[in-house]
Amino acid sequence: MKVSGFTIVRNAVRFDYPVKEAILSILPLCDEFVVAVGNSDDDTFGLINSIGSGKIKIIRTVWDDTVRDGGRTFALETDKAFKAVSPDADWAFYIQADEVIHEKYHGAIRTAMVVDTDVHQGNGTAAIFGDDASVFTLSIHQENNYPMPKPPSDEDIGLADGTRDQEYLDALEKGLLRSLKKMTPDLIFYVGGADPYREDQLGGLALTFEGLQKRDRLVFEHARRRGIPVASTLAGGYARRVADTVRIHVNTIVAARDVALQAL
Repeated sequence: MKVSGFTIVRNAVRFDYPVKEAILSILPLCDEFVVAVGNSDDDTFGLINSIGSGKIKIIRTVWDDTVRDGGRTFALETDKAFKAVSPDADWAFYIQADEVIHEKYHGAIRTAMVVDTDVHQGNGTAAIFGDDASVFTLSIHQENNYPMPKPPSDEDIGLADGTRDQEYLDALEKGLLRSLKKMTPDLIFYVGGADPYREDQLGGLALTFEGLQKRDRLVFEHARRRGIPVASTLAGGYARRVADTVRIHVNTIVAARDVALQAL
């Protein structure tokens, strides 16, 4: 089995991104690692090159800053890095420039569960892992929204337009319990979508700030009870007020902290 890692980065020195540590944290698991280094005002290229590993493959890219709205610039750069991954790779592991995987989990990650709460169905993971029994995909989303059609996840929870807090939380907990009966994963990847928020411009659900934070706690608490580590990523978020999106994402971090501290 060939495992390829990939990431994107720009101005890592200027903004003090721990991209070198991020790459080194996952490099032992990879046969190659693609780094798309964007046009930078500093020596990001030299920083990556200083890793000194034959596994590292650096490609130079130019970011299109005219399409930053909605994160399209990042999506385009990620696509460039992914396309540079060797075609014979069996797995591709994407890590952001400010993320790390603790070495104690290197030998432990054999099965994983994706819990995707973005308002849009997790079509990417559903399609990628559709035939991979080591990864269980759960998606809770607005049914009447992108994408159409939706590739099947292992557990799809399609919700009606305007679904509110309690109905959402009940559906999520039932789906999560069903999923955890089918697999007890070594790791849960939690995709904490901000776009189920009732004032999101691209979503049609009706969750409040409180409902979204209860959602986060629900996932973290079920994982904690079972001793399953969680890697949490931010997703979505197109509220009319940017401050609302920021608040939702910060609340996810606060919920993770609070649950982590419960047993201390």
